[in-house]
Amino acid sequence: MSLKRKVAISILFIGFMVLIIGLPITYYQVKNLVVEDAGRDFEKLATDTAGSISSEIKKEITLFKYLAQNKDIINSVKAGKNNISSYLGYFFSFQKERKKHVDVLIVDKRGYVLAKGKGVAEYTPDQSQERWWKGIMRKRGIYISDIYEDRISGLKIIDIGIPIIDPVSEDIVGGIRDILNAEVFFESLQAIRFGQTGHIMLISSDGLPLIFPGKIRETHSLAPNLMTTIKTREQGWILTSQGPHGKREAVIGFAPVKIQFLSPVERPEWYLIVWQDPSETFAPVNRLVLKLFFFESILVFILSIGGYFAVQYILIGPITQLLDGMKRIERGDLEYEVPITGGDEIGAMAERFNQMRIALKNLYEELEDKIKKRTQELEHTKNYLESILKYSSDMIITTDLEGRIVTFNEGAERMLGYRREEVIGKYMADYYYRREDRQKILELIKEKKMVTNYETQLVRKDGKVIDISLSISLLRDEQGKVIGTVGISKDITEWKKAQKQLQEYSQHLESMVEKRTQELKESKSHLEAMLSGIADGVVFVNQDNKITFINEAAEAIFNLKREDWIGRDFKYAHSEQAHRKAIQLIRDMKEGKIRSYVTEIQKNEKTIYAHFSPIMHENEYLGVIFIARDITEMKRLQNELLQAEKFALVGKMSSAIAHELRNPLVPIGGFANLIYRKAEEGSPIKRYADIIVKEIERLESLLKSVLYFTKDIQPVKKLCNINEIIHDALFLYNRTFSDKKIELNVKLAEDLPSFQVDPSKIKQVLINIFTNAIHAMEREGGILTVETSRAIRDDISYCSIRITDTGVGIPEEIKKHIFDPFFTTRISGLGLGLTLTKRIVEAHGGFIEVESEEGAGTTFTIYLPMEDKGP
Repeated sequence: MSLKRKVAISILFIGFMVLIIGLPITYYQVKNLVVEDAGRDFEKLATDTAGSISSEIKKEITLFKYLAQNKDIINSVKAGKNNISSYLGYFFSFQKERKKHVDVLIVDKRGYVLAKGKGVAEYTPDQSQERWWKGIMRKRGIYISDIYEDRISGLKIIDIGIPIIDPVSEDIVGGIRDILNAEVFFESLQAIRFGQTGHIMLISSDGLPLIFPGKIRETHSLAPNLMTTIKTREQGWILTSQGPHGKREAVIGFAPVKIQFLSPVERPEWYLIVWQDPSETFAPVNRLVLKLFFFESILVFILSIGGYFAVQYILIGPITQLLDGMKRIERGDLEYEVPITGGDEIGAMAERFNQMRIALKNLYEELEDKIKKRTQELEHTKNYLESILKYSSDMIITTDLEGRIVTFNEGAERMLGYRREEVIGKYMADYYYRREDRQKILELIKEKKMVTNYETQLVRKDGKVIDISLSISLLRDEQGKVIGTVGISKDITEWKKAQKQLQEYSQHLESMVEKRTQELKESKSHLEAMLSGIADGVVFVNQDNKITFINEAAEAIFNLKREDWIGRDFKYAHSEQAHRKAIQLIRDMKEGKIRSYVTEIQKNEKTIYAHFSPIMHENEYLGVIFIARDITEMKRLQNELLQAEKFALVGKMSSAIAHELRNPLVPIGGFANLIYRKAEEGSPIKRYADIIVKEIERLESLLKSVLYFTKDIQPVKKLCNINEIIHDALFLYNRTFSDKKIELNVKLAEDLPSFQVDPSKIKQVLINIFTNAIHAMEREGGILTVETSRAIRDDISYCSIRITDTGVGIPEEIKKHIFDPFFTTRISGLGLGLTLTKRIVEAHGGFIEVESEEGAGTTFTIYLPMEDKGP
């Protein structure tokens, strides 16, 4: 079996072995992390809610304890008087208290009722045998009952008993029974939901649910052994298969409801349970494992194929030649030149080391020329598109050479009624009312290369036939090769109808003047309605330069109101200088010197495409129509396209150069090291070999930066403390800070939680920024301040890392280019440090901001999200 096949099979075998072993480990590790995170969250929710419930009960006890300590109530209870109903009546005058309380009873020392709050339910006048009375008498303190179903009101209730104590004799002279509606009191508990299935419920010490969502109590019960564990640990979380809703492995958070009070309290034993359906809890783990299996399988196959071709084209031939060259060098034949794929590459490379910098510079200049040329081509394309868009066409469709639809814009969706997904790949001829029209159009394109304002008919999805005005031309790639067609159309169905009506009306003009006048008014209203509904802004100016019509789109584009401008002179719409130019243009239009005028208007942050045309009736000038379109978004997309193509071209060229240069550098470096060791000390050969070794090491460092730049950054995240990463990065510069007289000022927030990041890549980000800061303070030293804190941006929680130096600062014209690849102000380096820094931060879902003042220093602020959104 050949070496290349062995390499490919080995990579394939090892890759799948790692995949088979790694996936279960990953699954259990990630599952444990999910379980721990969910458990802590559930525990916190249970603890916080238990505290809230305890607080509400304490408020309730405090309220009635104040009532029990009222001197008038104490004296009335001691005297057995029933004149205290007014206190309870005032209390129940509040709607909130009426809803929450079933009733409130005040009894004397024998347990007989002296006063009731509502009196809706008829409770027995003798309360001496009730549990609440026995409870306060037994403990001589506050009594809280368990939740139970009241036989009188039929509601789930809680009894709170408050003793009324004579402050002089310290004897119990009576008591207050607060009867709470449990479902109303705990309604906030039932409203707590998270995710699709997560909820919280109140259970008793024997595992029976007291307050829970749903109707079936049995499905929410907990097993006895699970309750034993919960009672033992009091609060926390547990992974169990004996939770509510059947025996399924699920995470449960729990906490007791503790009611702490200064006086003795007899209370029930309640617990809060937080639960979520396991399928929802572990859904992220299952999705992650499936994605890992899919992507790692693809990676294994790619590596196997790459290994196969790498051995075939790179190793087999050069290895034989390198072995022969190494044997000759071992025998002392230092003049021998190792032939690689031709016999003269190594010798030529040694002679041309000093020319590489110049060649690389020429290459970048050639690259800039190509980018400028591409920019000019895009500008020509923009002008061509603008000349088409002046006809207010709103349906754009491109097809390949076979006539299949490739792109289908939103205007086409609105016009034909189809969604883009329904037509992509279909033949454009299928949507013509007469299929032969499509063939005629293609023949005209071959003959004239462009067809404009061709009137034909298309069929909508609902079967309706529409008239269109079509402008179509051949679509070419960058080499000028025809790859399809591009068509821009406008629905002229209504216009055709109006044209037909005008033709009919003109035949009866003399006999139907009055009727014609009315119909013209209706047509004008209809035309204004159509113009009001189109996306382009339309403004009419009459022959007296008065504005007579402004549609809704024009209002939105220019941020004005029609009622403020209709009837005003056109000169008030722009500056005096612009108006003089407009008057000259109108004069030229009247005289027929120009037919129309196109320009771009910059208004605030908007870029507006403007088209002026005269309105002529035979030789009579009636006014001007002004059509405007907001092309701000199109301009932005064109700039983004230019930037993307620039980056793609730079990446492609950089990668190609780096790979081509790296192959011969390895043997050259090895031979140069060997020559250096073999040559006599102090000889010119040894000195030259030393220079070659150092230069090769420098080139390899530059090539690594270039190759790293061309790779797609995929962070390998894990739970980390960002302050520890910062300390590790600063430790590398301790000696440098001392030598450069740089004072370090570190202010790290201690309350920052650990979150998911790639520590090595974040450390690389910090090193890049620290290195730039050191260079900025290289002459006179300075202060480097590093701070961390929490930050909220757009309702997202971020960790903010603020790095400030007191160096020379960055000029404004340079600051906007600092993240561009290969942009640098230093003699050494490639200018990739900040480019890679930005890419790493963005790969983590964050962003970076720069503030700088020339001569006063620079601040880089890094924002990293503290909540990982998952795969």
